[in-house]
Amino acid sequence: ITIIFIISLFCVHSFRERSIFSIKIIKRTDNFFAMSMTNEFQSKKSIKTNLIVGLNPALQRTIQLQSSDLIPGEVHRAANVNIGIGGKGQNAFTATNCMGNAHHFELLQFVGNGFEGDSVLQLIDAKKTLKGNSYNSNQFTVRPSTPCRTCITLVSPSSTTEIVEPSGSVSQQEVDQLLSALASAGKVGGLAVMGSMPPGCPPRLYGDIIRLACDSGSQVVIDSVTDVAACLAAAETAQCGTVILKVNARELCKLAGAAEAAVGAAVDPAVQRAAAASLLATASSSAYIATTDGPHPAFLFSVTRSAP
Repeated sequence: ITIIFIISLFCVHSFRERSIFSIKIIKRTDNFFAMSMTNEFQSKKSIKTNLIVGLNPALQRTIQLQSSDLIPGEVHRAANVNIGIGGKGQNAFTATNCMGNAHHFELLQFVGNGFEGDSVLQLIDAKKTLKGNSYNSNQFTVRPSTPCRTCITLVSPSSTTEIVEPSGSVSQQEVDQLLSALASAGKVGGLAVMGSMPPGCPPRLYGDIIRLACDSGSQVVIDSVTDVAACLAAAETAQCGTVILKVNARELCKLAGAAEAAVGAAVDPAVQRAAAASLLATASSSAYIATTDGPHPAFLFSVTRSAP
């Protein structure tokens, strides 16, 4: 499910604690990478592929209950049912429709077999071709032998309940097939690493993908908490251009081992700044961390280094 958030003031700070600028953003979370990458990619003259990595898709079923709240043990009747695409990478990919054919995006993904997996591919294809965008789903798609998961959202008048099925495992042979398809594409202009990985993936697969796909001409957005350190190290090794890590404030604190705020409370910007500085200690000067904190202010932290 795409969660809508409104950030009234997006404050950008350096580690010297000075405000650089502020902008107003009204966007969907799954469009964050598209918003970030568009500014980078539109200024590039390269015709390289821009690749979105979404290794853990799902068939999304949203059920709206007629009138009553969800009560365990009771029978509930649905007012309507919607079938859609689940998975952060897949939703980000379909969001690129707004960019048209001027920007070439592809989707690197595992999509399990069976009705659910077939439906996910059909829905993605339908969304991409709706606006006349070209898309070859076979080029970077690997179909594992296990079924694609289904995620169910139950919507009642006062609450929303999520039921997330476990993901099917992938084999090492299927991982190798994915990396082989990636290697055949050459270096990419932009790479977005989105969401989690299914069971069976090597822990540092995202880092391997960055090293294999990127070079000094690549822009990278990481919207995942899976082995972030390995991802940042891989981007540094590949000498990538701009690198943006997108996490929420609590994820940032957890990644850096910092104290977390109470539930519902804003995470202290100074704590976020210190946590970001810790994660970016060895990063290049073109690395950033973007954080959101529910209804509270969001920040973009950058590396600022003193001249030797």
